[in-house]
Amino acid sequence: MLSHLFLGMSLVGAEWVLYILIILSVISVAIMFERTFFYKAASRNVNVINDIKTAITQSKLPDRLDNALKVIKVHTKSKQYEQNMGLHVSFVLLNFIKDKSY
Repeated sequence: MLSHLFLGMSLVGAEWVLYILIILSVISVAIMFERTFFYKAASRNVNVINDIKTAITQSKLPDRLDNALKVIKVHTKSKQYEQNMGLHVSFVLLNFIKDKSY
């Protein structure tokens, strides 16, 4: 009885499984490329944030924001990226003030 069931399933055809595997393989390769681009961009931002932190720690309190904005202008290429980095600078400054590490 069970052998007849498996024989019937094998005769139905399994090409749909091949199509599913091909589609899933293409999707997985697309995800790999997307993750590669994401982590490259994220590592670039880490370098910029580290430069901002050093600019903040090496300057006196009134000049910290100006020095951080100068570092941002050096590293930015577009206005939207500059605005995002401005948010990062405010986050870094708030953490420094909260941690009393200045």
